[in-house]
Amino acid sequence: MVRIGPRATPNVNAVSVFSGTPCLPPPFFNPIYRVATAGDPARQVGLYLWGWDSEPLDGVTVQAVDSDRAFLVRGGTVIGFVNVDAPDGSRNHALTDLGPSIIEPAVVTGVDTGRLLVQLTTDAPGDYVVSIRMIGGNLQQLFVAAG
Repeated sequence: MVRIGPRATPNVNAVSVFSGTPCLPPPFFNPIYRVATAGDPARQVGLYLWGWDSEPLDGVTVQAVDSDRAFLVRGGTVIGFVNVDAPDGSRNHALTDLGPSIIEPAVVTGVDTGRLLVQLTTDAPGDYVVSIRMIGGNLQQLFVAAG
């Protein structure tokens, strides 16, 4: 089913081509479901970001509130929310960006997009769920099993 609306809404999407190091060429890592060693950062995840009028979003950063919550911020304006659901015993986990988002052509389509690289640092064994929600837009979830 496809829903066609009168205008585009903000969107965040995990993409495999930038998820993990090395990034290019293949093989690419799964950006949604990953495994990490507790206490180490999980592989980076590449996110594509678009705004209200399908404009690519550059200059977006992750600004932490605490271990469980952060904002996506662009030009001093909050454009999204991040929530990390961590296992019992985890106190110092964090989702961080690896620099602000930049505009570049999407790998397959060539359409300009904002690309943000993020990384979850784990500190205890268990399952982590990272939820990224764009204000007025979609929700993208990332799952990390730390052993």
